[in-house]
Amino acid sequence: MLSLPEGDQKWYLGHNYEESDIVFKEGLIFSSTIEALIERLTLHSSSVDSNLIKTFMLTYRAFCKSDEFLDLLISRFNIQPPPILTEEEYEDWKTKKQSLIRIRVNNLLKTWLESYFYEADDGMCIEKMIEFAKNDMIPQLPAAGQRIFSLAEELNIKLKQSQVAAKLTKSKNMDLLAAAALAKLPNIPPPLPELPKNVVKALLYDEPFRITDMSPLEIARQFTIMDCRNFCGIRPHELIGLEFSKKNSSSVYYVRMMTDATNEITSLICGSILKELNIKKRAKLIAFFIDVGEQCLTLRNYNSLMPIVGSLSCAMVSRLKKTWALLQPRSVQILEALRKCINHSKNYADYRNNLKKTFPPCIPFLGIYLTDLTFTDEGNEAIKKEGNKKFVNFAKYYRIVKIIEEIQKFQAPYNLIEVVELQQRLKTWMQVANDCWHEDEFYKRSLLLEPRDPNQQPITQNLASKSTVSPITMKETEYPETSLAYF
Repeated sequence: MLSLPEGDQKWYLGHNYEESDIVFKEGLIFSSTIEALIERLTLHSSSVDSNLIKTFMLTYRAFCKSDEFLDLLISRFNIQPPPILTEEEYEDWKTKKQSLIRIRVNNLLKTWLESYFYEADDGMCIEKMIEFAKNDMIPQLPAAGQRIFSLAEELNIKLKQSQVAAKLTKSKNMDLLAAAALAKLPNIPPPLPELPKNVVKALLYDEPFRITDMSPLEIARQFTIMDCRNFCGIRPHELIGLEFSKKNSSSVYYVRMMTDATNEITSLICGSILKELNIKKRAKLIAFFIDVGEQCLTLRNYNSLMPIVGSLSCAMVSRLKKTWALLQPRSVQILEALRKCINHSKNYADYRNNLKKTFPPCIPFLGIYLTDLTFTDEGNEAIKKEGNKKFVNFAKYYRIVKIIEEIQKFQAPYNLIEVVELQQRLKTWMQVANDCWHEDEFYKRSLLLEPRDPNQQPITQNLASKSTVSPITMKETEYPETSLAYF
């Protein structure tokens, strides 16, 4: 059945889908059959909405397999005229409908191959695409068909040579994205790293030093560089279909790197504070990490700020009242200001409002986006059935892409100098602390440092007997099995 075309009353130029196959709300597709979606993506009667193309190409794998998508495009390209057309009507149909549809199908295929091709899902249909370009497209659209054929052939060769499964193919658009990101760097020299002489010597000769020997600003800078590398590496496929929540997924490398780093910062801070037997040094460590958090806020690195504040607020650390009593009022005030910036009340309302006013470079806290994506995905069904038809809940995917676009908005580099040796030392400390993390044992240690009974003396002798080399000074790579033994 043909629907009347927009602005033209010739019946044979109408849409092929029925009016009931698609629902619009506020100018956007709310729900639609997959066939009607494909038709809207290759419209002959008006320009195609670029936002629709982006949303579909980013999310279609959640409700449609790649080979099914290709079959629908092939069918659309090979559209047949309705019966009983006069010769004049047939020529009119070819010019005003078939030819334009074929051009739109070509454009969509080109967009897919250049910008949205994902080997793990799309590799299965690449040979069929090559045959389609060779046998169907080139005879009808010689230059354009040859371009699709060449793109598909190049990808097929890369697929056969690829050694890494489920790796997102680097496309022209990704090259442009990377170039654009680098272009955002200001034409001013970055600030020089703040490295004390003893730290430089220790890094050069692989000698131990304490984290408090460093400037809080430089620690925050290196955290930011490491976070930024992972944050800018995140691609949309890591965020769609709750892929990031699957334990064994191999396609969420950068999301996993960011979440692992968040946990490691928590382990490092809690472990550093709880391993310290001297109450004054313990208070100094707390003040130091508060200063690191303040510098992370200045750098707009909320992904490191969150675990820093969270670590200092957790029960095993916050209960150390005698230790906290030794802090200067300034440190306490700074921590309260940091807590206010990332307060979780009303679904992080203050934080979200501040983020709207923030310009890149900025590293938002990824965990909030993952929560938003989970809520959107689980709270809205992908497919709705009405009679014998299946409707894609496309409003859901507009919401998901809106979240992804906000993440992409902040994917920009910082004008900072990477100190590789310092980053390696920080990573070692964080990984050691994380490997030794055991919440119950850490809390028991907190109780030993400051017993609940104010009249009971801290049991430091037994703690000291468990201590070996601190992860904050250690350079060895072998550690006892006991999770607290590294203190």
